[in-house]
Amino acid sequence: MNIFPEHMERRERDLYLLLSVASAAFLIAGILLLLYPPVPEGKLERFSLQGNRIFSAEEIQEMSGLRPGMDLNEEILEQGMDRLRSHPYIFEAEANFDGESLTLTLNEAQCLAILETSKGIFDIGAGPVILSRDFPRCRGVPLLRTDVPTDLSLSQPRLIGFFRFWSFVQGHYPELVGRISEVRITRSGGLTLYSREPGIRIELPESPGPAGATRLYATVAFLEDQNIERGLVDLRGSDALVLPGK
Repeated sequence: MNIFPEHMERRERDLYLLLSVASAAFLIAGILLLLYPPVPEGKLERFSLQGNRIFSAEEIQEMSGLRPGMDLNEEILEQGMDRLRSHPYIFEAEANFDGESLTLTLNEAQCLAILETSKGIFDIGAGPVILSRDFPRCRGVPLLRTDVPTDLSLSQPRLIGFFRFWSFVQGHYPELVGRISEVRITRSGGLTLYSREPGIRIELPESPGPAGATRLYATVAFLEDQNIERGLVDLRGSDALVLPGK
């Protein structure tokens, strides 16, 4: 299909095409400016943080190099954001600076557990993946202890079974996560869970799956309803066995 009028000369057609391309470029540039307005320059007076569960505002300032009192421009801001985005615990980071106030919004890693082995203590995130081989940062998740030999590839069936189970618990029964302080996986199979308030021990079969998560949720609710704070709960069989302690 010919988009040029029949009577146009070649030079006029070239000019028409040039003006059309220029108009399109200006339109695209305008849209980009609306979507990504230039960052104003100014002195950083106020710093606020959103979405953080693992890091404090002081730690984020130290990691990014963005601190109140400094002169801030687009280049310095982007360098600070790149440092944050390269951290294994931070999936995404967004910034909003108006020339005085800076607001950072973080999307941090989802912690599953803290794994303790003969090789050390490691944060495990959703995946599962090892978030840190240096020191644990995760809070409010169970400490996972195992005497199953591990090369930290997280490929052992018992480890994979637990992480799948605990990912389901986090997604469907998040209130359970804060009630369990420790989980143990042994060579004989199965899981032993300890309540955050010392006194309750719960035995689960190996890789309990969604059905096991539902039974665990119902059991914990029952214990709290009955004010049972000490004892043993065995969920490895078809029936739940509750042995209150003294």
